[in-house]
Formats: sequence, C-alpha cells, structure tokens
Amino acid sequence: MRLTIVWSLLGLLATASAQDVGAQAQKLERAGEVVRARAVLARAAESNPRDVGAQRAYAGFLDRYGDATRRDVYDRLLNALPSGAERATVARRLVLLDLVAGDREAAVRHLQAYRDAGGSLAADAE
Repeated sequence: MRLTIVWSLLGLLATASAQDVGAQAQKLERAGEVVRARAVLARAAESNPRDVGAQRAYAGFLDRYGDATRRDVYDRLLNALPSGAERATVARRLVLLDLVAGDREAAVRHLQAYRDAGGSLAADAE
C-alpha cells in the first residue's frame, strides 16, 4: 500500500516537473529566447529519457523549427510511451519524417510500430 502511494507521488512529481519545464520553455520561446528554450528542453529530455512529458515537449519544439534531430527525439518518445493512441500518432509522424529524410529502413520499422500500436493504413487512406 505504501509503495503504491510512493510510486503515485513520484509519478505526479515527474508530470509536474515536465509541465514546469514545458511552461518555462514556452515562456522563453515567446520572449524570443529560442536558444535558451531549446537548452531547457534538451536538458530535461536528455536527463530523463523515459519521461514522456519531457520527450514530447522537446520533440514538438524541434518539429516546429524543422530541426533535423527531431527524429531522434521522437524515437525516444516512441520508446518511452506505453501502447496506445499516442504511440500510434508518434510512430506515424516518424514514418513521415523518415520518408522525407530518405530513410526507408527506419520508415519500415516505424510503420510496423504504428501498426503494432493499433494504427491502420486503411483509415489513413480514406
């Protein structure tokens, strides 16, 4: 019982921490401090590779700016996510980025992850 409470509290703290980092980075970005915002997000994502919130915030930031390293961060996010709709969404984004980068091998691998997460090509084609 106590162990469950401790793990729940740790989970809440990690979520709050990722939200704080994301909010701090957004504030810096709005103030024109894009380099500092990137540094804050990079530090959080690199120091917590299993932190979904930190990986999501950093990947989204890099994607907004078309940064070439976004594929690596999206891949870390994919690996940190449990199965579900968000995992399929991230895998689908990776497939598109892989194709743009000309990386067929990675696209095939991420397409399989998309399918494994419940993604359907038939729904996308409609």
